[in-house]
Amino acid sequence: MGIGKRICVAFFLPVGTWAQGGFMPETELVPEKKWRLSLKGHHMESLSVFDENGEERELGEGESFAKNDLDIELSYGWGKKLEFSLGGRLRYLDAAKGGDSWSESGPERFWVGIKIPLIRRAFWSLSVEGRYASTFYEREENAEDHILGDAGPEATGLGHFSYKHGTGTTLTLTAGHRTRADHLSGEIPYRAAINLHGKKSWAFSLGASGIHSLEGDEYTDNLEGRPRVVQGTYQFNGLNRSHIRPFVGASYSFPIWKIGLEGGAITGGVSTDKSVDLLLSLTRFMGEGVSSVERKISSFKTYAMESSVTRVSPRGLFIVIDRGLAQGMEEGVKIDIFKTDYSGENILYATGVVYEAKGDSSIVKLIKRFVHEEVEVGFTARSQ
Repeated sequence: MGIGKRICVAFFLPVGTWAQGGFMPETELVPEKKWRLSLKGHHMESLSVFDENGEERELGEGESFAKNDLDIELSYGWGKKLEFSLGGRLRYLDAAKGGDSWSESGPERFWVGIKIPLIRRAFWSLSVEGRYASTFYEREENAEDHILGDAGPEATGLGHFSYKHGTGTTLTLTAGHRTRADHLSGEIPYRAAINLHGKKSWAFSLGASGIHSLEGDEYTDNLEGRPRVVQGTYQFNGLNRSHIRPFVGASYSFPIWKIGLEGGAITGGVSTDKSVDLLLSLTRFMGEGVSSVERKISSFKTYAMESSVTRVSPRGLFIVIDRGLAQGMEEGVKIDIFKTDYSGENILYATGVVYEAKGDSSIVKLIKRFVHEEVEVGFTARSQ
């Protein structure tokens, strides 16, 4: 049962009209007033199992287990410092043991999440994320039917850290705490990677992810009283599960969507499967968002000083405003130039810095233009 046969080719359909750059670390949020639609197809096949003591046991003849997930998530940038997410998962299981085979499929879980940035510097940033998930089914004692996963709610808190080294290398680290349902132990999920990326299109990642158990399972000393484990796998209902998964990944941004591919393998652990897996993802950003120009315009009321343009140089590189040292103006102060009128129109034309401050006037050097028209005498200059 090959991995390639499990990948849903429908993922290759174009799903958007705009894609983010080749690499976007987990510390970043969806841009303000934009939507992000994410589709992820994940296929896993078991090679053997690690028991409650971490001992590896080979699968028997004719024994197999495969898991296929399709995750759909929609995220929204609510302002510059808040992101909301809503998602769900469909799952298909295929297993065989002792000449018998079985399969299960259906909606597996849904989740809601929130992400907030804490610190953002020139080369590093830190954000936190919270997520609540719950399954569409409940755990039944001594049930005859096979289950899709570990039933019940989960609550996860994560911290995301990224450090940019040079122009094309970013180190990322994610770690947190997950509370699980019923008797299952809490755990620490983690992921660390080195990411090589271009300015626009491509990115490559090499790292490891995994789970560290807090060993709080209620049945640690009572294995015989533990609820039934799904045949052929330790994927579900594992006793103090833990694992490590090295991975390698790549992504590429096309004009209308972004595609990602990641391959990994669980190479060690406790109460888990030794396995190989493949993840295929598609991402689309939607919505107009809020540009830096619009953000400046919307915040002009917080400016501390307002003045008028009294002169413009012949080449339009410098202007003179009617505020200087006597009014508290200083060299180096940033100035935003607006075209305003009696109807309330506010159009941001340019941004500059005070080049020279005199008694009652200042010379401003324009450093960025937002419209093709020239700044004119009478325009409004605002500084914070």
